[in-house]
Amino acid sequence: MIKEYHWPFEHKVGWPDLIGYEIEIYRYVKTFNAKSKNIKALFINQFGFSKRKCPTLFTEDIDTRDLRVGSDIELGMSIYEPFGIAHIETLPFGGFSIPSTSCGVSFFLENIFENTFKPYFILDFISTGKNFSLDSIKNLTEEKRYALEEYYIANNISKIFERIPKTIKDKERFLNEISKVGHKLNWDYVIKTYFIPQLESLSQE
Repeated sequence: MIKEYHWPFEHKVGWPDLIGYEIEIYRYVKTFNAKSKNIKALFINQFGFSKRKCPTLFTEDIDTRDLRVGSDIELGMSIYEPFGIAHIETLPFGGFSIPSTSCGVSFFLENIFENTFKPYFILDFISTGKNFSLDSIKNLTEEKRYALEEYYIANNISKIFERIPKTIKDKERFLNEISKVGHKLNWDYVIKTYFIPQLESLSQE
């Protein structure tokens, strides 16, 4: 793909490149890049590349850690992995996480961080339908759901932009603050604080 059409700067529909929802995402990326002036989007839909495989792209091998270090925002409005942890893997590196209330990590984040420092913004899409009748919810079409989600994001985008780190100083502050609670993001802490107590409570029932 790199030799034929300079992937990931250009993409083609079909395996081994764009399949499924990736096609629509790339369409949005192209539209964004055509209109934007100061920044451009790069859609990387595969990983596992290296200096040996992609010598024209990289001078040294890279892995997923490099992506986390270089990420400013991690979007986690996941429908295929609502209980995954990918949404918060950039936090130890000064990143900002945007999950939805459907993601299991939302509860975890709310319990880990104090109000003084919250390197995340949880999108509550479900709240948009709180005034809907049961029949309205049952008959909600995919098109209407998308419209409600877009409306909700539009109403919260300024709040998100205010909170994300935008300068080197902001990034440094995030790194300093995250270092104080970073130990709570590792598996040892999660198992001792949440998992084992739950097992013990279940065994007593």
